Amino acid sequence: MSYLMSPVQKARLTLDYLNANGGELPEEVVDRFLIVTIKESNFLSSVKTVKMNSRTYRVPTWEFGSRALHVRTRGQALSDANRTTPTTAGPTITAYDYGAEIVLERENLESGVEGAGMINLIMRELMKRVKEDAAEIAIQSSTVSADTDLVNFNGFHTAVVTNTAAAGTTRLSRTNATTLFKTVPSQFRGANMTIRTSVNALIDYSNSIGDRPTQLGDRAVGQWYDEWQGKKIIGDQEFPETLAPGTNTIAVCSNEKNFCVGLHRQITADNDKDIRAGTIFVVFTVRMGAAWAVEKAAAKLTGILAS
Repeated sequence: MSYLMSPVQKARLTLDYLNANGGELPEEVVDRFLIVTIKESNFLSSVKTVKMNSRTYRVPTWEFGSRALHVRTRGQALSDANRTTPTTAGPTITAYDYGAEIVLERENLESGVEGAGMINLIMRELMKRVKEDAAEIAIQSSTVSADTDLVNFNGFHTAVVTNTAAAGTTRLSRTNATTLFKTVPSQFRGANMTIRTSVNALIDYSNSIGDRPTQLGDRAVGQWYDEWQGKKIIGDQEFPETLAPGTNTIAVCSNEKNFCVGLHRQITADNDKDIRAGTIFVVFTVRMGAAWAVEKAAAKLTGILAS
């Protein structure tokens, strides 16, 4: 009589998996894992983060968007049409739930590379991965994305729709950086603005500066150059480089503190164990959302060649 074995959860990190893939510790093997570098972004530390006490949060804005000063006749009040009122509406951030989970078998902590330090390794590296994923979600989320993890809201670059320009499938240069900056309405241009784009686009920009036979070109050849007219150009590893037609990226010019990431729950780690199964569960959760406080104060350049 034959019996069918119950299916094993695909995502479980088992001792057999470690053994088959070089992770179990036989004799004469280095006792530490070599940690493979993941993407890194300073995005979350550059934008504004807000603590949400509710699942939704309205970003309050105040604007005198039209002319307040009008011709006046002495001794007479201004007409109703010429009286000024501020616009106080602001965008609403909605927080969504995200989670990460890993299941360990107890043998991993006894026989695997790192030994008793395995759980600390997992917690440390998974926390780094979760933080980086949070940056990716805040940057790349789009309500029309094919990626189900990115469909809750429009993120840092996808939400910029008012002020856009096209690079025409050219590499990032002084010329199209100028085009991007000029696309920002004049009243929003300030000293604290940056240009955030992909890593390859920044490399191309630096190379284009180095090709100029000037002192600035010599400086760019001798060191990494990442400024346009005093505005910092940031090459972000979480910016996409495979947008249509497949090798393109984008750049966003803004005061990044104008972009708000709302956290209803900070990144939280919990763990539990199943004594009978000999497994340990580690779960990371975060509840977050994001929105531009003033979307029209930012500009986006599309069609930048990034291959």
